[in-house]
Amino acid sequence: SRSTAAGARTRAGACAGCFVRSAFMPLGMATNLSESGVDAEAIKVEEARRAAEAIQKRCAEVRGYLDMHFSEQVREGMQAVASERPADPTAALAQVFQGKKSLGEIGREPKTGDPALRGLPPRQYLQTAVAPALAPALERCFREQPRRPVSELGDILSGAK
Repeated sequence: SRSTAAGARTRAGACAGCFVRSAFMPLGMATNLSESGVDAEAIKVEEARRAAEAIQKRCAEVRGYLDMHFSEQVREGMQAVASERPADPTAALAQVFQGKKSLGEIGREPKTGDPALRGLPPRQYLQTAVAPALAPALERCFREQPRRPVSELGDILSGAK
């Protein structure tokens, strides 16, 4: 039983070693990690660096898409909602993005009755009242990349899609 357990550990260690060698060492280098001088900490640092690079690349891709398709319209809509504080800010934004309402018409909407929301600074108001619906809608638009992204964003926010 002890020899079976030792054999299993050796096989498992060999598999892990093969993975590490194949991922981080060119062919022809030492087959034993202790022989090569590569330590586990160096491998972790390299994996973290590669993960950070992948995340930065993906963030740049998402940011580029959102900037290209939404930056001006979303910024203007958020400014109007933050200054006017309509009772249903998500619906007001949805109608603006769908082309059913102009930014100026947001001011004619009934105002929020919640005194806590009325008293918040604009950024906190938007984080509380708009961001919980807007962030997933923007994420969905990025994933689907529709032909008419602003109108699609309005449809998602209105619940039509």
